[in-house]
Amino acid sequence: TVYEVDFSDEELIKNSVSKIDKKLSVKKVIVHITEGEQKKNIDESGLKSGDSMVKTKDITEKADSLLGAVKYDLIGEIAKEARLNRKTVAAILQKIRADTFHQFKVNPESFIKEVSKIINDEKATTLINNIVYSKTDNTYEDKIFTVNNFKGSLNSNILEVKKHVYDYLKTDSKIEREFAKELEIGEVLVYSKLPNDFKIPTPVGNYNPDWAIVFDTDKFKYVYFIAETKGSMESMQLRAIEEKRIDYAKKHFEALGHADIKYDVITTYQDLRDKVML
Repeated sequence: TVYEVDFSDEELIKNSVSKIDKKLSVKKVIVHITEGEQKKNIDESGLKSGDSMVKTKDITEKADSLLGAVKYDLIGEIAKEARLNRKTVAAILQKIRADTFHQFKVNPESFIKEVSKIINDEKATTLINNIVYSKTDNTYEDKIFTVNNFKGSLNSNILEVKKHVYDYLKTDSKIEREFAKELEIGEVLVYSKLPNDFKIPTPVGNYNPDWAIVFDTDKFKYVYFIAETKGSMESMQLRAIEEKRIDYAKKHFEALGHADIKYDVITTYQDLRDKVML
C-alpha cells in the first residue's frame, strides 16, 4: 500500500491548544540550599572527615521562576521538537491561556519539552484520523523468507518447530517463545515469524509486525492472521512510537480489502483464538 495524509493546520492548532491548556503541568524546580561555617580550631583529620564544617542552615524551596540571563528561542525550539514550521507553533502559543503560558517562566526547559510532546501526540492523532492507505499491485517475493545462518541456543532463544516455515525459530523474547509453543499445539496450519524485510510504510517509520498465521478450519472467521504480540494490552505501556505504528498498520490492512485477513495486537494464543473464532 501507499498512504496519503490530508489535514489542515487549523485542526492541529485547535486540538493542540485545547490539550495544552488541559494537560500541561510544568513542575517547579526544587532548590536545596545548605549553609555552614568553618570551626575555629581545625586539624588535618577534621578536614579529611568534613568535621571542620558546621551546618548552620538547611533550606528547601521551589523556585518561582528560572528565567534569567539565558535567552530561549521558544518558538524555534518547539518547532524543532515538533517538526512544525514557526508560524504554526506561534499560532498555538498565541492561543493558549495566559496562565498556561506563564508556566514557561517557572521552568522553560520543561515547558518546551512538555508542550512539544503534547503537540506531537496531537499531530500523530490527527495523522491517524486523516490518513488514507491505497492498495497497489506490488507484492512480496518469497525470498524475503530466506534466512541466513543465525546464532542462538535451544535453551534460550531457539525453538525446534514443526508448523513454522522453517525447522527452527529464533525468538526475541520470552513472550514470543511461549506464543510459538502455543502455536505448535494449536489449530494452526502454518505460521511464520515475519522477516524484517516485511514492512508497512507509516508516517513515523516503517513497521514490521511479528507473526503471520494461517488457520485451516471452519471454526475460524479469519483464515489469515497478522499478529503483534505484546505482554500487556495497556496502551500506556507500549512505546509511544510503536503504538502509533500499530494504529497505522490497522489502516493498512483495512485498505487491502480482504475479508479473511485480520490484524490485531494479542497477548496469548487464547487471545488470538478469541479474535478469530466465528
